[in-house]
Amino acid sequence: MLTLLELTACLGHLYPASKILQFLDIFDSFFESTITTTTRSLARYSHQSLRSWFRFLRNSYDWIAIRVHIFGRFCFDPERVYIYVADETVEGKSGKSSHGLAKFYSSTAVKAINGVCFFALSLVDVKSKTSFLLGVQQVIYTAADKLRISDRRCG
Repeated sequence: MLTLLELTACLGHLYPASKILQFLDIFDSFFESTITTTTRSLARYSHQSLRSWFRFLRNSYDWIAIRVHIFGRFCFDPERVYIYVADETVEGKSGKSSHGLAKFYSSTAVKAINGVCFFALSLVDVKSKTSFLLGVQQVIYTAADKLRISDRRCG
């Protein structure tokens, strides 16, 4: 079993050592936390202040590049066959304040429902049928998208 240090050490060309140490501290605090997971509770188990957590979360990270690099370093086998798999998942939500809330078609409900939608991209090892998640993106409709969709239905 790989340790977190071994996993993050291969990211040295993507991020400086100080950022990798910050990743490690954040990962450790997730594993140590026994109470409800909030930024404040995680900062209690961390060597960083709450302000440092907010600074970390304010930055954007190329998570797909991180996952691809870790996959290439630790999981990729050139003897195996991999295929890309894209999947869209709709989660029904009640209420009006969820980020990205809109009407999405749900194949399980066989109709459009109020909810949030996520689009995921994975690599699947054909032989072992193991999926390696590369990235997830929330689908958010802008006002222009909603207008375009309603025009298509009416016209």
